[in-house]
Amino acid sequence: LGKPRILIASSNICYQGCVLLGTGFILDTKEAETLFLKNSNNRMVIHPYLTGKTLNEQPGAVPTQFAINFRDWPLSQESAPDGYSGPFADDFPDCLEIVRERVKPVRDRDNRKVRREKWWQFAERATGLYEAIGNSTRAMAIAKQATKYVSFEFVDSSIVFSHALAIVASNSFAMLAVLNSTFHDIWSREFCSFNLLLMRYSPSDLFSTFPFPTVDINLAGIGERYYERRQSIMQTRQEGLTATYNRFHNQQEQSPDIVQLRRLHVEMDRAVAAAYGWTELDLGHGFYETKQGVRFTINEPARRAALDRLLALNHERYEEEVKAGLHEKKAGKGSAKGRKKTLSADESQYEIFEE
Repeated sequence: LGKPRILIASSNICYQGCVLLGTGFILDTKEAETLFLKNSNNRMVIHPYLTGKTLNEQPGAVPTQFAINFRDWPLSQESAPDGYSGPFADDFPDCLEIVRERVKPVRDRDNRKVRREKWWQFAERATGLYEAIGNSTRAMAIAKQATKYVSFEFVDSSIVFSHALAIVASNSFAMLAVLNSTFHDIWSREFCSFNLLLMRYSPSDLFSTFPFPTVDINLAGIGERYYERRQSIMQTRQEGLTATYNRFHNQQEQSPDIVQLRRLHVEMDRAVAAAYGWTELDLGHGFYETKQGVRFTINEPARRAALDRLLALNHERYEEEVKAGLHEKKAGKGSAKGRKKTLSADESQYEIFEE
């Protein structure tokens, strides 16, 4: 009964990528390589650019595009604030000229003053995201705006992430196991919205409400084995996440590598259930008819029981946070009393968030 509530313990971990607001920032591989050859310093502002489509279609989620990123740098020394000692956008004239020609005309018509005035910068730079993943070499990503499957993939944390991605600031195989498990899948499908037949993965509605297990019971080990097997399949077949899971859920597909991935998925689901303390729950994995067609998943009684337990756990955790004063409303402008408290991934009590 009731709707899931946002949990402080699950907040400030999953973020939306950057909003460029100007396709002129984006370069194809040939353009990027030309700029690298022209001036090697251009590598400082040209980075791989990952979209939701590439994440789902490319083996290993290898970006096929690049983006010019001037971060929060001033345009020039003349426009820099007092005391600024960092780089300037006009230190890279080749790249700045491209943005001036392709992006500025679009930004000049924007209703927001800051976007017109700072036309060389992304509209939304996802500062919180890059602060959260700044000390790690990788994070996790899922296509946010339209995806067929709830499948998370490790990605290089130094690249530019599209707004069409949700990024999880964690390098933990235990976290990967939970997010790729059937438990998070059924939770996401129950509370998500849809874009035609494809689901939208909302960080606030699906991740920040999800009650993660509080301990890591063999999750890291199975998460790593599952991930490595999936990576091997994608590289060998040269197929991305969507094509791989199309095979995974196809009852006629009995190739040894896919059958092994299913077995690992069953093992991973059981480990996640054990982390919740639900070892008595009969998951009954098999091929079942769902709203999305035939899927390899847990049986219907297990699905209903798991959703009931997850929702009850969400409400229980929320009430505990309310009692601890973590959800107090603001007392008024300028007042510190009652401000909403947040926990970063590093501050969370959940072991699965740790590397």
